[in-house]
Amino acid sequence: SCGSKYPGGLFLLPVVLGIFLAPTTEVNWLRKLRWSFATLAVFVITFLAITPGAFIETTTFIGDIQSEIAHYKRGHGTYGVEPGLQHLGQILTYVLNTTSPYPVLGYTMGTATILGFVCLIRTSDRHALHILSVPIAYLLYFSTQRVMIVRNLLVLLPFVAILASIGI
Repeated sequence: SCGSKYPGGLFLLPVVLGIFLAPTTEVNWLRKLRWSFATLAVFVITFLAITPGAFIETTTFIGDIQSEIAHYKRGHGTYGVEPGLQHLGQILTYVLNTTSPYPVLGYTMGTATILGFVCLIRTSDRHALHILSVPIAYLLYFSTQRVMIVRNLLVLLPFVAILASIGI
């Protein structure tokens, strides 16, 4: 996912959290920190291997990222929305209610997702933080933008499915 979309780096969150939240008999923070840096190194090497333009044409790559950041902050014609709570509400409405072309099934899936979210948080803080770190960070990031293009939200659907299965 790192080479496919710029916020793909968010997927490092559960990996690093997993390193620090893993139950062990000894708490060796230095070892966990080393594992985190090793994970980051693998991420960077993989990113450069599958996105060679980032290394070969660094200036152009950085310019393109800055252009996309400006684009998402500025808006995109009919896909423009107000950032903040309005955008977050639209994202949640889409993700929770449009999982099926049949409204009854979409609302059922949305309700099961919400129940799964609540159940996960009530039963296990550690697992909830681990599982929910990506979708929460992703939602918060995209809700600050002025662009609402639903293809950017497709990455959230596996989390919706996981939470719905917990909620059922």
